[in-house]
Amino acid sequence: MAVKKRAGRKKVDPSEALKKYESVFDEIGRFLSVIDSSESELKEAESKAADAKAALDKARSRVQEIRDLRDGAKHGLYRYLAPADGREVLPLFDRMEPADEEVHGVNSDQWRKEPIAALKLSLPAQIALTEGDIMLVGQLQDRVLNDPDKWWEKVSGLTHGMAAAITDRLNDFIYERTDP
Repeated sequence: MAVKKRAGRKKVDPSEALKKYESVFDEIGRFLSVIDSSESELKEAESKAADAKAALDKARSRVQEIRDLRDGAKHGLYRYLAPADGREVLPLFDRMEPADEEVHGVNSDQWRKEPIAALKLSLPAQIALTEGDIMLVGQLQDRVLNDPDKWWEKVSGLTHGMAAAITDRLNDFIYERTDP
């Protein structure tokens, strides 16, 4: 009986096998290098995108504030020109206390005549005030001075929280106009 030789197995040169493996590892290294550089670029791009989104959100918020200011002023003008109670259109400053610097603050004769839209309140707050026949800063100041704790209860649509925010903004507005 003759001995059969195994077919199909070649003798592999170890230096050739090592070269093949080194070639494979080189390719893996190239992929890893691309992945690493992509990771750092990705982090930078994500950071820039987050900054851009924050800037966009801030700009959108500012646009909405300006729209609310404009819409509040429009509503105030409409209510001035078409009073709900049917009374004659009178100058608004005829419907508030005359300015008194000791009571109302420095230069109050100027800033009390500004529309409440100048306070930059939320649109719902501006609408509630104008519907309550408060269209000028001086009218609001008079109401707050006459009844600091409950002035807002006579204005339909205002909540205690809204009233507190309105009063804070009024105080800030007055301080900005009277601070030397």
